[in-house]
Amino acid sequence: MEEAVIIEKFKYLGLTDAAGKIYLYLLHQSNSTASEISRDLAISRPKTYEYLSRLVDKGLCTEILGKVKKYAAVNPKTAFTKIQDQVTAEYENTSSVIDKLSEYLLPIFLKPNEHSDPM
Repeated sequence: MEEAVIIEKFKYLGLTDAAGKIYLYLLHQSNSTASEISRDLAISRPKTYEYLSRLVDKGLCTEILGKVKKYAAVNPKTAFTKIQDQVTAEYENTSSVIDKLSEYLLPIFLKPNEHSDPM
């Protein structure tokens, strides 16, 4: 699959093009600094840190602490399983809220309207 298609698919996970490019970069160039990523991908350093933070939050990459902080991609199988679990949990939570609201609102809907005029 070509890179542009992969990056387009990352959008379904809530990632920007730049964040997708950074993840792909880290798959090829593990243990990279934000400066290296910023330079090689022509992304400003502040934006690079912002995107790296999002990737860490989503579980797609990890920070390697040391004299200079470095970043490494997480195994895609592991990372995407975590994201799938989060999506499933969000879906189940949303479904639960919808069910509870339906139970609460249905009797209100079915109750005869006291102020209705048949004409």
